[in-house]
Amino acid sequence: MRRKDRLVSDRASILDIISRADSCRLGLVDSSGPRPRPYVVALNFGFSPDPDRFWLHCAKVGRKIDLIRQNPLVCLELDVDHQLVTGPAACDWGMAFASVIAEGSATIVTDPDEQIFGLDRLMDHYRGGSATGGYNPAHLAATAVIRIDISELSAKRKLPPTAAD
Repeated sequence: MRRKDRLVSDRASILDIISRADSCRLGLVDSSGPRPRPYVVALNFGFSPDPDRFWLHCAKVGRKIDLIRQNPLVCLELDVDHQLVTGPAACDWGMAFASVIAEGSATIVTDPDEQIFGLDRLMDHYRGGSATGGYNPAHLAATAVIRIDISELSAKRKLPPTAAD
């Protein structure tokens, strides 16, 4: 990370950013054409620690699934605390924020118990508590669950200026 002054290194703060994010952006590489190109899509997510894993869901067919099968290496980005910072000159403007970047490997989960576990983590994230079961079997049959095993997890924060600045 170039700006070491923005590095968030303590685990509790990183987990706090993850817990407050309402979506993530999943970055994939599309190598199907004449040249590789990036593909990014916003998704809902769940998270489970120890080991760090993100959980996503989507339809069983489509571009995301195809790209994960081509190349399982992915990147996730989450951000919160957006605040526009203004100033007298254009270069004084900016944005306060906190963000997490996670790099890892995606697996399309096939084990039914692990699929439920992953979906429960999504529900935990959005309901703010322990979720279990209650899934319509027809919906489960049409849903892919993706587990992202994290190899690198980093975070940074740019605070808004204070009155003393």
